[in-house]
Amino acid sequence: MKTKEAIQTIIQTRDFCGNEAEALRDWEAENGTLSEHQRAQVWQGVKEEWKLWQLKANVQHALTDAERLKAFSDIENA
Repeated sequence: MKTKEAIQTIIQTRDFCGNEAEALRDWEAENGTLSEHQRAQVWQGVKEEWKLWQLKANVQHALTDAERLKAFSDIENA
């Protein structure tokens, strides 16, 4: 259950163009540190959940993770 809460925190952060790694660190500060294995599960879960959201939204040409991170960085540094 802990990992599902962390996944949702990261998805919500991603939705608002926030810092996902920082969101996970903040989540861990409030809810307890995850093991490396649990963190890997969280990031995999985020990837899978994000793809579901894109399918539900009928996204035709989704950005790759690298493109999305670059776009967010460009916005922050504009």
